[in-house]
Amino acid sequence: MAIEARSKTFNNQTDFYLQYGGPSDKDRSPSDIAGALKVIGSTGHLDYGLLTAIESEDEGRNYYAGRLVFPAEHYSVGALVTYVERPYLERTALVDVIDYDIKMGDSARWEGKFLSSNIELPREDRKGYGAYSSFLYNPSEIWNCQAVFTYYGDNLDISDMGYVQRTNLRELYLSGLWRRTNFADDSRLASVSWKLTSIFGQNTDGDTLPSSFTLNRTEKLKSGSDITAQAGLETQGYDDLISRGHGLVYLNERWNGTLSYNVPRRGSWREYLALKVFQEGIDGWGFGIESGATWYPHENFNIDLSLNPRWSNDWLIWMQDDLLATFSNRQARTNLLTTWFPAERHELRLRVQWVALDAEAKQGYRIGSAGDLVQSSDMIDDFARINFGLQFRYRYELAPLSDFYIVYSRGGLEDIENPDESILSLLGSGMSLRDSDQILVKLRYRF
Repeated sequence: MAIEARSKTFNNQTDFYLQYGGPSDKDRSPSDIAGALKVIGSTGHLDYGLLTAIESEDEGRNYYAGRLVFPAEHYSVGALVTYVERPYLERTALVDVIDYDIKMGDSARWEGKFLSSNIELPREDRKGYGAYSSFLYNPSEIWNCQAVFTYYGDNLDISDMGYVQRTNLRELYLSGLWRRTNFADDSRLASVSWKLTSIFGQNTDGDTLPSSFTLNRTEKLKSGSDITAQAGLETQGYDDLISRGHGLVYLNERWNGTLSYNVPRRGSWREYLALKVFQEGIDGWGFGIESGATWYPHENFNIDLSLNPRWSNDWLIWMQDDLLATFSNRQARTNLLTTWFPAERHELRLRVQWVALDAEAKQGYRIGSAGDLVQSSDMIDDFARINFGLQFRYRYELAPLSDFYIVYSRGGLEDIENPDESILSLLGSGMSLRDSDQILVKLRYRF
């Protein structure tokens, strides 16, 4: 159960969860949460927050986090500290973050973070550092520019109680946006915007990663619809992650493009459609569709369904050691969300997600001396994977900002070797997966 308390001068939130935690450090099975506590609030000129979560059993983990922010009129400075104990692995992880946000007049803003991590293990201690800095310049309603510099050292590790896409990185992100809104009264256009973004990166060893350039054009119509066309290029360069530490892989330039159309709600329907082409392997092409529709049979009830199939003849993935392989890949993602307000203060929500993937082996490759991929005679097997997740939530509003929740969820993941089933058959099989069942009961109360 969870209890949340609020007042005008401070906010306290206390959560006790009747549910499972993340995968256990012992055998990757779901962990039981013994208890959790969260407190948020402000006093004087200082905002604060505290969080702790304790898992049961000897292999359970203990999570602690504290946050302080000093907000001022034109700037703010904050600090975040997280600490995780993992007794089964004899590992502790301490992460410190200092952040800043400075408003430089009406048209410029500078924000960033400094990070450090300290991982203690029985045989070694690892310290890592990182930094992020963003400068945003918005001189008018027509122009918007941004520059972001990121540095993550190769020993930076925030994975115990956080996430970062990758470390061992030096990266510069640049973007510019131009928007036009002065169209004639009889024009169907409300605005047109062009955006150009570019990313340049290296790892901390100096290896050049593929740069990317993306040009995006978006038309917003007076009817409420919008049309977006996008073209992108990734230049040649080294991929230092795909081989899982078994060497650099040199990739040729790769292109991608997207055309999307989004229609606002009209009557009982709202629709979305996007067509995508891309290169994701060595030199082959792929195609994808993103489609969705929302039906509103009643103002208190709606059904949202999306279907996203994808086909590729050149999906390049790592197999083992310095062996990679390309696959002919077919996959589909389906999402179903229904929301119903049967009566005042009552809400029922059902979310269902399916993912099915069918991959047919094409060619194996070994990593050459210069990172080039060399065809190999290794036997590569076809494979398939299905994933299914379901969540049912009931919410009762006791009072403004005071709610009672009951949430049930289940799902599973299964790998299939040498599959013969179709994608539709795999989607249907996924509904029977039941690797875990979870229940959450939460009470949030404001006073």
